[in-house]
Amino acid sequence: MSIAQYFHTARHLKPVQVSNRISRKYTRARRYKGKAPDLASPRKQWETQVPVAPSLLVDGLAHFLNVSGPQYGWENPDRSKLWLYNLHYFDDLHAAGAARRSQLHREMISRWLQDNPPYTGTGWEPYPLSLRIVNWIKWLLAGNAPVEGMTASLVQQAHALGRQLEYHLQGNHLLANAKALVFAGTFFSGKVAARWEQQGLKLLDEQLAEQVLVDGGHFERSPMYHCIVLMDVLDLIQLGQL
Repeated sequence: MSIAQYFHTARHLKPVQVSNRISRKYTRARRYKGKAPDLASPRKQWETQVPVAPSLLVDGLAHFLNVSGPQYGWENPDRSKLWLYNLHYFDDLHAAGAARRSQLHREMISRWLQDNPPYTGTGWEPYPLSLRIVNWIKWLLAGNAPVEGMTASLVQQAHALGRQLEYHLQGNHLLANAKALVFAGTFFSGKVAARWEQQGLKLLDEQLAEQVLVDGGHFERSPMYHCIVLMDVLDLIQLGQL
């Protein structure tokens, strides 16, 4: 890339995007070592309103982006970064027919906990962190008993996310970060949970005001992103009713 191309790219960036790219290069999130927060007590269970298409297959494969691969190939070099991101999201917990795959889901969560130690690998990057935190919490709020180590991991995941928000990318990534912090702050109770919730709510206020236009559309003018953000808002509305 030429100097002119760098210039014409960088001149459109916000100062926070530049500073965040620099800070992310030289800082790392550290493991949470405080007292584990207690779980909150919701008044009713989570209900999946719009199930997504299943992505886990009974023959040990996952299917994303029209490509199949091993369900436990968390860092599979033969798959794209986006494919691996999808594997770490755990969207299948809320897919059509998810109840029939309940045991598979429990095994997959257990394997993820075993194979992905804190702050290591693709699964601990902020965007897959954000989507998995929400998916795991919705699954637990739906009445599923936690897999051993699952809630302790959620504490570490929320802590890690809160220290690597994607200001450098902005857009739907930053909104997903905020949503996950609100979910974590609502699912747990106590001071640290309240801090996650307030951090997420403050970010939501800022980003919804910027990203949702006066006509109700998403500012990237993409039907895909519009649908993603709409579902995020609907999830947050249901969370507030629990």
